[in-house]
Amino acid sequence: MRRVTALAAVALLALSGRAHGNPLTMYGSGARGVGMGGAQTAASRDSSANFYNPALLARLPHLEIDVGYRLTLPDLRLNDHSLGVDSTRGTRMSLAMPGQLGGVHLATGLSVYLPDQQLTRIRSLSQEQPRFALYDNRAQRIFLGVNLAVAIGDKLSLGAGLGYLTATSGSVTLLGRVGFPDAADSDLRLSMDVDVKRLVYPSLGIAYQLRPWLRVAGAFRGGLQPITDLSVDIQGDIGSAQRDPIVEDAAVHLRTVSLSHFQPAEFCLGLEARISSRLTLASDLALHRWSKFRNPAALLESELELGEFNEFLKVPEPLLLAATSYHDILIPRMGLEWLAHSSARRDVHTRVGYSYEPSPAPEQIGVTNFVDNDKHTASLGAGLTMREFGPFLSPLSLDASVALALLPSRSHHKLSPIDPIGDYRSSGSIWQFFMTSRFRF
Repeated sequence: MRRVTALAAVALLALSGRAHGNPLTMYGSGARGVGMGGAQTAASRDSSANFYNPALLARLPHLEIDVGYRLTLPDLRLNDHSLGVDSTRGTRMSLAMPGQLGGVHLATGLSVYLPDQQLTRIRSLSQEQPRFALYDNRAQRIFLGVNLAVAIGDKLSLGAGLGYLTATSGSVTLLGRVGFPDAADSDLRLSMDVDVKRLVYPSLGIAYQLRPWLRVAGAFRGGLQPITDLSVDIQGDIGSAQRDPIVEDAAVHLRTVSLSHFQPAEFCLGLEARISSRLTLASDLALHRWSKFRNPAALLESELELGEFNEFLKVPEPLLLAATSYHDILIPRMGLEWLAHSSARRDVHTRVGYSYEPSPAPEQIGVTNFVDNDKHTASLGAGLTMREFGPFLSPLSLDASVALALLPSRSHHKLSPIDPIGDYRSSGSIWQFFMTSRFRF
């Protein structure tokens, strides 16, 4: 009987990978914004406003198309041993189209992120399995954003839009005969039904030009916590092909329900101050609602129908999932942009940024091991704008940035002396590389 259950588990794992969420929320959008520490709620001056603050689209003077590439290299560790968290990479494309409608200045925007490893992945783990919950469940997924913005007078701008992410659910069905005692003797027909779902959240933005040199802004992004529902059904006889079946019309049903990923609702306030004709200061303060994060571990349900052998089997009750006790966090971000060179043909900008993200996770002292650490992220960037580039493109901008997030060592001491995981330390680093080309028409 154990072979039957094992075969069902293998089939279930065939659907499993790693569940991830919004890559832009994790790492930012566009090389310019990342180079300035992500402080772009009031300072975005390109089509990355589709993500940071849709209201700023209304202040862009030209049609813009951005194409960029992102690579992240995480090294996340427990007791100095790497967990082998995958690197992530993908292409980001965004579009901003300003225009006039009845004397009102409007702008529409579109942003797309396409990972080039997997379109979507799912993994269901027990709550005792140690992992970095914020990264193990959030990094690789298709993203689409659409936005509309309007300028009201010379100072006020409003924007709104919808963000779309993908999520996966599905089932596996095996029909036929399960070989016993030799599982290799099985004769089963496999069918899979996998559904890629669309998840939608709202985004809102407002910006106000308080002074010619000072802009203040606010933005909101909605949260998501979709459920992944995976099931496996095996139906058929159990036994050898050369003999009568040991069990006729047996059935095994396994179902796992888990939180596929989590995106906290975000409230951001920002300002942009033009200190001089060459120096721009940007600053953000963001509230992330991690207190809504609930246990993402898999809740396993099982049903067995094995005829006369049922009385010898006891299906265990589903385990209760412990509370995560995550809390809301405030994230300060700051960035500087310096116009290092300006001429009739080209501009060169240099950028620097810093952000501090306190961990929303408490010390893991109980049965759960949803690990996270504080994060200090420093970034550098540069941009080249060529004012005349061909007969149709004027100007063309190329931006690049690199960021390093350091996760200082954190200790987790278990309350129980017989905890199967025991005490451990978590630490790590994440290298991030971004490149963006911007075309204006």
